Amino acid sequence: MSWKSPPRHACKRAESPSRCSPSARGGAPITKIASVTELVRESVRLNLHGSKTRVIFDIDEALPPVEIDPDQMHQVFGNLMLNADQAMPEGGDLVIRLRRGSLPSVAGNTSGDDAAVIELIDQGEGIRACDLDYVADPYFTTKKDGTGLGLTSAFWIIQGHHGHLELESTIGEGTTVRIFLPFSRSATTARRGGLLKSPAGVHRGRILIMDDTLQVREVLRMMLESLGHEVVDTPDGKACVEAYRTALTERNPFDLVILDLTVPGGRGGSWTFKQLREFDPKVSAVVASGYSNDNILAEPRAYGFKDRLQKPFLIAKLKTVVDNVLAKGRK
Repeated sequence: MSWKSPPRHACKRAESPSRCSPSARGGAPITKIASVTELVRESVRLNLHGSKTRVIFDIDEALPPVEIDPDQMHQVFGNLMLNADQAMPEGGDLVIRLRRGSLPSVAGNTSGDDAAVIELIDQGEGIRACDLDYVADPYFTTKKDGTGLGLTSAFWIIQGHHGHLELESTIGEGTTVRIFLPFSRSATTARRGGLLKSPAGVHRGRILIMDDTLQVREVLRMMLESLGHEVVDTPDGKACVEAYRTALTERNPFDLVILDLTVPGGRGGSWTFKQLREFDPKVSAVVASGYSNDNILAEPRAYGFKDRLQKPFLIAKLKTVVDNVLAKGRK
């Protein structure tokens, strides 16, 4: 079964802090032209030295360079390699294949763009079909001591590089993680941090975001800034309300608020939206969540929201929703 879509059901969440490890740097990628082959080999040395896992390389050594943030990509490959290693506690083979391919059209690109395709194929126990739907959701984990942030982090970082990540798994056979990264075209493509800019004439907005997951906030900020918007981020409902009220007082209001629906142990999107409407009935808000069975996400306009973003979402979807809401807000 393949994972290419957001969760469809309620899921188990790990009892863990809402922030990622302090050593994991998020935010807009600081890119440079680099060899993905060298980066993958280095990640193997750093993360699998002394492991029972046997790594089998299948690499096209003639791959062109990619434009990446090496620190962020080390974080991605490190998480994925450790996942594979932990899935094979008694040892096994991890095939790492690097080849030339094409970016899927769902990645917000024109199908046919040249890309490096990185595949990590393990012989672990696999992921159940009912769990595969949830793997991009923060805090979902099948591990006793897991945080559930590894694949979430990888998804958002790959999005920040204008790439694509997909996962296939079969119980009893193993899991394949497939990453697509576009080859470097910095001389001919107008990019900022690996993300497409908004075309001229598109309204630039002042946007406030609220999400309890640091990595999600940072990458969402990065994507919005790459589209030309001014962004302020907050970790919970209380901080969001405070920031919105301060902006109104200073006569520098926000054009849009993007609210995470569920904040474990804190004030989520529903509470926050009600508070905002008390002192600004015209507030424009979009609800974001990985839970498709919530009534608010199913019918956001019935609850006063302008639209919804179901996690994990691509930058093309984010751009469409934001552009539409901002355009209607000016009428």
